[in-house]
Amino acid sequence: MKLTPSAFLFLLYLLAVPSFAASNGISLEELFTTTYKHNEEINREWVLSRERNLAAWQRMRAVREAAERGEDLSYLSKYGLEKKSAWYEIDLGENPEWVTSYRLLRILSSWHMLPMNQEELYELGMTVTEVEKLGRYVIANDIKEISIQARLDYFHKEEAGYIGRILQGGEDFSAIYLELKDNIEALEHLVGTNWTIDLFSQFDNEAQEILLTYSLSKYKSRNGMGPSDYSLDQEAEMFVNQFLSGEISAMMREGLESHRERRLAQKAKINVEFKPPVDSPVNECKCPPDQCSYNNS
Repeated sequence: MKLTPSAFLFLLYLLAVPSFAASNGISLEELFTTTYKHNEEINREWVLSRERNLAAWQRMRAVREAAERGEDLSYLSKYGLEKKSAWYEIDLGENPEWVTSYRLLRILSSWHMLPMNQEELYELGMTVTEVEKLGRYVIANDIKEISIQARLDYFHKEEAGYIGRILQGGEDFSAIYLELKDNIEALEHLVGTNWTIDLFSQFDNEAQEILLTYSLSKYKSRNGMGPSDYSLDQEAEMFVNQFLSGEISAMMREGLESHRERRLAQKAKINVEFKPPVDSPVNECKCPPDQCSYNNS
């Protein structure tokens, strides 16, 4: 049987969830002790390792949830976590060990920034063929559309079961809400990981190094985590009301349609074919003659 892309993603999600569930049996401090590597080298193996990506996602998720509960996380300061009053912050640019490959390379997924990305990657040494390959991949694999569609597919498959459990009663709504939230977040992590690994695998080692160098130079982000504005019971109540009314699925469908319309209009303005800057001297062109599209006219 040939799996559709959505079915394949869902299968990967089912395979990955037990790995995450197993981490719930250990403390947050132990999770860092056993999976965090100080001064980890950011290289192609770092990007392509599903195990490393899953561990980074688990750690960030666990810290965020602990911060929302108001727990004291000062013992994580040795991993770069800074206490800011009731909140905690992590400088992800200075501590990339916290981030997943998708989060680091996400700048490459931007349609809006594609011309700038291509030009600067060319200046770092990528060939015209390679920067055009990046453009074709980003246009053909719109990560936002893929992510929304994956969530919709999951809801379509599981919605009736969740509604039945809510209407039947006897279960804590908060537990149902957290289960669904956990599953959606796990699915989104896998979608982003698959997108990134597939993109990265399109290029040879030298081009991969350039993609990493560029992404690291652009990645300046501080992530704040702290108590939620709403209690868990309040969040669960809002979720149940929106879920039973069909509002959540409707908003996702409307969001997907609006996104597709914007992308269609934007696509007409995007030229994937890359021309090196006209003010660049010919002898600085970095691609082989048979791949060079530089025009000296």
